[in-house]
Amino acid sequence: MELVAALRSGKYRQTKGKLHGGSNTYCCLGVACAVSGVGKYEKLSRSDRAYVYTGPSDELFHEDMELPIPVRDHFGFSDCLGRRKDEKNLIFGTKEHESLANANDAGIKFTEIADYIEKNWRYL
Repeated sequence: MELVAALRSGKYRQTKGKLHGGSNTYCCLGVACAVSGVGKYEKLSRSDRAYVYTGPSDELFHEDMELPIPVRDHFGFSDCLGRRKDEKNLIFGTKEHESLANANDAGIKFTEIADYIEKNWRYL
């Protein structure tokens, strides 16, 4: 899967609390946006960028904290934060997190998130 490969690639630097920050930093869901090809990043402020995509009626939307619906649909995620379909917490070692976004913001490394996605894809 392209998202797993991108998270493992070392090309993206990790940030917290937003899809894409300054200096080429992303959260794990921001990496999903970057590799999906369904929209693009545009400058939102001096350091942050929003993910801009076209809605069903050609209306432009932007998102800077959650996975946009077209990206969610592209990858088949069940929601915009990367929660499990069965409503269980995601487990990384001994730590539990509500979602991929929560795990990212708690400091779980991209490689660990990639491993989780690869092993638990059917639940996301």
